[in-house]
Amino acid sequence: MAVLAVVRVEGCTFRVEDAAFWIEVNALSVEDAAFWIEVNALSVEDAGQTEGLSSRPQRRVAR
Repeated sequence: MAVLAVVRVEGCTFRVEDAAFWIEVNALSVEDAAFWIEVNALSVEDAGQTEGLSSRPQRRVAR
């Protein structure tokens, strides 16, 4: 079963049409990215550089 997804990144539009297997692989990549963010956050805390991180402007990609 083919899946069509439209992804917008900073004003550019990408059309992705692929099999369900691609979605499963992509979901695994998202889980890996979440794990990396957790590890990176621990590294920042260990370095004692947590001050002011929440005040940084957040860039939102989804519109």
